[in-house]
Amino acid sequence: MEQKMSASFTGCKTEGEAIMNQAYFDAVIRRYQKMEELDPGWNRNSLKHLNWVLRLYGGNADFKVQAGCLSRRDWKSLSNYYYQCTRYNLFPTLMHFDYTVVQFWDALTAIALGDHDSFEHIFPKDEPLEKLIKDSKGAHPLVREGRILLVGLWYQNKQILEYTIPKAQMYLARKYPKPDLALVAYMLALHEHDVARAGECLETACQITRSAEWEPEEKKPWIYGHGLYRLAARVLPEDEFNRLPMPNYKTFCKEYAQWCNSHHEPLQFYAPFPEPVAFLNDMFTANYRSYPWIGLDEVPCHLIPPEWGELLYL
Repeated sequence: MEQKMSASFTGCKTEGEAIMNQAYFDAVIRRYQKMEELDPGWNRNSLKHLNWVLRLYGGNADFKVQAGCLSRRDWKSLSNYYYQCTRYNLFPTLMHFDYTVVQFWDALTAIALGDHDSFEHIFPKDEPLEKLIKDSKGAHPLVREGRILLVGLWYQNKQILEYTIPKAQMYLARKYPKPDLALVAYMLALHEHDVARAGECLETACQITRSAEWEPEEKKPWIYGHGLYRLAARVLPEDEFNRLPMPNYKTFCKEYAQWCNSHHEPLQFYAPFPEPVAFLNDMFTANYRSYPWIGLDEVPCHLIPPEWGELLYL
């Protein structure tokens, strides 16, 4: 029997958003209950099984929530919404096939939110430079150069910076879109403590959203621009960071940035999972390094009983 739920979820401010969350939770619960029906002995802590409960729905991001938070200027809920989306993206069995790209952008989201745990899960402090280089091969040029430079700046790792700074400078000499170049130039300016130059580059980098690759909703605000801005607070001394101008471009929300600068409360899920899948809340907010890292190509799909294919149609 399908369990009905109350629409009064934490963080939901409007009936429309509550309905959106209920639809998502209903879908997850249907899969969970179907899994129990097909295999009563399944282990709910098994990443293999949870892959089929969660992945098939395709995620819990909904831009209606984002728009609602923006219209109410509810910055805490907006941060919690981004936090929930990021933790979902990073869950071991839900990793995108092109995880080097997802890692880079989600790392910037984590910085914007002050979510150091997520950043340091994506890019552990003790991760060897050789692995960073290996994982970056074949990635989009911006991501290939940007992710290693980002890690070097975050940890102020001398070995990584000595490797990546010349590579980033070579990147700037090539013919790439102006906003892509500005994003890398911005990080180089932070390294050089050139606040004026950093401000100019960040303004231009926020215009990356002019590309058709970005959905309109991803530009309101462009959370990755906020991550770049907050990166400066990590790299620069306080007096220099205070002199860094905020971008005037329309995809950067100054009021939200000011709120993030002064509010550092613990993040929580915008809409926690209800029973009978409330156990997922702890799994999604745990230190993921305690789980085995399972990429899409590593999930043992051949071990999944054929009848579980029914889950595709729930």
